[in-house]
Amino acid sequence: MAVDFGIAERCQHVRVLIAELVARIHADQAAGMSQGAALTERTRQHCVGIYPLQAGSADFRGTIQAVDDSLVIITPMDASGLDAGFWDKFFAGAAAFGVRVLVGAGCLAAFNPGAPAPAPVCNTLASGFSALVNEPITVHYSSRDASTSAHTAFPD
Repeated sequence: MAVDFGIAERCQHVRVLIAELVARIHADQAAGMSQGAALTERTRQHCVGIYPLQAGSADFRGTIQAVDDSLVIITPMDASGLDAGFWDKFFAGAAAFGVRVLVGAGCLAAFNPGAPAPAPVCNTLASGFSALVNEPITVHYSSRDASTSAHTAFPD
């Protein structure tokens, strides 16, 4: 999966954000975490608690790279055990990350270069909007999966 952040304003800042995320995930993987566990940990760190996180994580291996203005996530298909629920949550997380980068970069672009400390304000806004995208999508898919499994558990 490739997530492209082609933002003309402050593109260097976007590249720095992407590089920081990739570096953190690489460090987690070097410490023995799977890519899935590392991404789950990033989600936990930025969660605002609207929807409680589920125990455990999607345990899959793979690689993540920063390429110019893009984040590239490669997960081998034989990493297995990845059902539709996993992919729903994975794409919800990817959408939330995209919102985080876009809101953060857009907010920083609104400030004059050299303005005193816009980063904490922009990071807070970006984290909040990211959570407000991720949480409802996750709730939607979880609700849908629960109703589907209830219907299949007791066939007519």
